Amino acid sequence: MVLIAFPASDMPSTARLAYAFGLGAVFLVCLISVDVLCVTKALATNRIIQFSVLGLTVLCSCGLGIVISQTIVATDSALLGLCMAMGCIAVNCSVLICCLKEPHLYGAVSMVWMLALLVFVSVAIVFLFDLPSAVAAATMVALGVYGIQLMPNLVVHVPDRYLVQWRDYMTQRWTVRGAIPENARALSLSDVDKDMSRFLSRYDAGVTMCGICALAGYVMLIRDIDGSSPLVRIGMIALSVALIVFLELKPRQSGRVFERMMMRFLGLAVLLMALMDMGTMVPAVHKADMLWPMLACVIVGLAMVVAILAQHGGFYSLLLSRIGDGLCVLSVLVLLPSAFFAAGGFELLRGGM
Repeated sequence: MVLIAFPASDMPSTARLAYAFGLGAVFLVCLISVDVLCVTKALATNRIIQFSVLGLTVLCSCGLGIVISQTIVATDSALLGLCMAMGCIAVNCSVLICCLKEPHLYGAVSMVWMLALLVFVSVAIVFLFDLPSAVAAATMVALGVYGIQLMPNLVVHVPDRYLVQWRDYMTQRWTVRGAIPENARALSLSDVDKDMSRFLSRYDAGVTMCGICALAGYVMLIRDIDGSSPLVRIGMIALSVALIVFLELKPRQSGRVFERMMMRFLGLAVLLMALMDMGTMVPAVHKADMLWPMLACVIVGLAMVVAILAQHGGFYSLLLSRIGDGLCVLSVLVLLPSAFFAAGGFELLRGGM
């Protein structure tokens, strides 16, 4: 993607068009090849390789969308590239959904398709109403955080056969939804395994994509921050703190190592970007004074580690756990209004009035 963005910007129009078509053809061939690998079950023996190949399809779709955006003249090329990349991911996932039969791959692709479509629609609305790119960035941050918060309720769908006692209702000719089966039988482990495989893959893909979405939106906000507006700076500070607290405390509620490590690394990435851009958010802080915020972050991090290690049982474990839950919920509540102010929403409303 770096090879796409930088060389094409300095080329003449004819050479730029030829460069884009050539690189687009390469991405298209790679995309078709990787899609065929996903569909034909050539790598069905290892799920890690299957999900890695699925990630390659997402990356190739992103590259193809960015190549297409290089052929279109726009005021904000980064936002246009994001829009085209999400559109290509949605189209490619729509094709894969019709072809895949593996339950775990189907669940992951369906969740990626849903999130890509939501981001595409939000960015398209920003283009349609000629809004600043910060609005799309704030929407992505809110979508990522609230998507992670609501993911268990979004992906888990309990079929009726788990809830209905077939033998009782077969005599009364009544069921919750759908036709009554002719042959009632008890559920087996194979029935539950297929559904749980789809649910878990949806959850993993959803949490991963939501985390990346929130981080990408924060990067866009940092890039376009307006240091001259006090409300924008206050909103950006509150958003940074809320996002870091959420990404560092939310993994406590997860029992999966991948989810915990991914969210904590995303929280550290947000913290580093916030410290690097501290001079814009707080003009009184100079580069020479950056040592004090860094030391404060280290002290808070050590306190969090000690608190987590102290949760070994008893009253203190319950108290610290409830404090962590309260901070996590508070960060979720603060995030939406802080994203509104960080995106310059108050200035947009005032300008519209």
